Amino acid sequence: MAPRGPKPKPTRLKLLQGTARKHRLARAEPEPETVSPTPPDHLAGPALEEWGRVVAEMVRLGIMSRLDR
Repeated sequence: MAPRGPKPKPTRLKLLQGTARKHRLARAEPEPETVSPTPPDHLAGPALEEWGRVVAEMVRLGIMSRLDR
């Protein structure tokens, strides 16, 4: 039997999109700590600068964690 409907979105994504409804939010959703993960070893120069810029913004929004690396 095929799954029914779209997969549920994470609560943080719903909050960012403005579609969060209190009665529809997951009660036991895991919340990893928002931190800036270390960049991959192969990055250097402009790529490393871009990593820092993008990751800093994602951490500020609360959508980046160590798990995302």
